[in-house]
Parts: sequence; structure tokens; C-alpha cells
Amino acid sequence: MSAYAAVARAPRTLTEKEVALLLRTTGLHRDGFRDHCLYSLALASGLREHELVALNVGDIFDARSRARRHVPLTVFKGSRRHP
Repeated sequence: MSAYAAVARAPRTLTEKEVALLLRTTGLHRDGFRDHCLYSLALASGLREHELVALNVGDIFDARSRARRHVPLTVFKGSRRHP
């Protein structure tokens, strides 16, 4: 028996056209830059909301200011942290 809950249908995802419109709209104004960056990162990486907001600069760059190839994510709700 699977540990996953049964769903009647798969969740709706954004189409390529909707993604382009979202990024174009959020990238139009300086005030939307933060949102544009968050949407871009979420769409490109597949990170969920709580994973995005839990990221720190030290998670992405090492001590020599080079981008890390592997970023360990913080696991919530009492789960173990997996590298």
C-alpha cells in the first residue's frame, strides 16, 4: 500500500505561455524585482515556497564566493536533514 494520498486528478500547472506572461509582468517594474527573482528561481529549480524562503546566501555560495553545485535543503516538520 502506498503512503501517498490518492488524488482525483493531477494539479494544474502553468503553461509555457502563462509562465512567460508571469515573468514578463513581474519583470516590468523595479518594485516587482523581488517577486520576479522568486518566481524565476521557483520555476527553474522546482523549489517549494518554504524551501525558497529558507535559503540563505551561505547555502548558495561557499567561503570563496563560488556557487555550490549541491545545496542541502532544510527539512521541516521533525524530519531528518538529508544531504
